[in-house]
Amino acid sequence: MATMLDVSIRAGVSKATVSRVLNGTGQVKESTRQQVFKAMEELGYRPNFLARSLANQTSNSIGLVVSTFDGFYFGRLLQQASRQTEAWGKQLIVTDGHDTPEREEEAVQMLADRQCDAIILYTRHMSEKAIMSLINSIAMPLVVINRDVAQARERCVFFEQQEAAFPGRGVSDYPGPPRYRLHHRPDAYPYRPGSPAGLPQRADKTWY
Repeated sequence: MATMLDVSIRAGVSKATVSRVLNGTGQVKESTRQQVFKAMEELGYRPNFLARSLANQTSNSIGLVVSTFDGFYFGRLLQQASRQTEAWGKQLIVTDGHDTPEREEEAVQMLADRQCDAIILYTRHMSEKAIMSLINSIAMPLVVINRDVAQARERCVFFEQQEAAFPGRGVSDYPGPPRYRLHHRPDAYPYRPGSPAGLPQRADKTWY
């Protein structure tokens, strides 16, 4: 069975560097990280995550809660989240909130109980009060995506969809023949509930 020392010799780096790559800590060049991952694959090395977690007091996992698994949008979100966490030597634990605020909150609590290093939350239904309660009650960082939570903006990642989708010169109300028409599909492309006007309000506008 291959060991961390075997990986370091094959990759031509120190054992400490292999450890930093596996733990996602310290400054390691991307080329060096790829050397380590290649050596691990060639040797069939499988790190003991439980032992590492006990030694480092970290789970090396990132939790992700989404409202639902349905739709192209969430499929791409999960794909990119998985790729990024793997690139940093972390494990992604994903669960969905079954499109209800209660289940979304339960999902966050479940990931917190599993001692994830951080939790990413995509919620369609939870109130700002409920989100703030979670932020203040769980021990690990909670990052909220696609929502603008006024009291925790430093923890939010969101996209101003209305401004991006409807630039002033690109939309017309005139009744002439359209070249492109925007159709809102909340099941596939959910919009941010906190948006002042929201995308559906202007979904009948014509692009030209």
